[in-house]
Amino acid sequence: MSHTIKDFLKYEQNEMHINIDRIKHGLKGEDPNNPRLAGSHTILELQEAHLKFIEELSSRVSSYDEAIHLCREQIIQNEFAHQQVALVESHQATTHSSEWWYTLQQIQFYTDFLNRIKTWQKAYA
Repeated sequence: MSHTIKDFLKYEQNEMHINIDRIKHGLKGEDPNNPRLAGSHTILELQEAHLKFIEELSSRVSSYDEAIHLCREQIIQNEFAHQQVALVESHQATTHSSEWWYTLQQIQFYTDFLNRIKTWQKAYA
């Protein structure tokens, strides 16, 4: 049975909703003074941003090739941003900033997402 890019994106949206719901459930009843809370909120924001990307992708693409192209664009943009941050920090910081970690996480997400698209395409298209 063949599956389209739309099928893949619907699957990914469902998985992302499950992850977001899981994080939100974990945040309920948390002590506001808990230092882990900030990290959990950051993860939630990232997941929501990734969901938004997948939803936008779903509305814009009609083929695997289009989705692959847009993911590659995101990887390139985030690699450039990451390199810029790393260059600035190499002259002034001894530890990595939140922006450095954010751009790294974005590169990892888009690379992983691109690999999942390709795997799905090979298996089902």
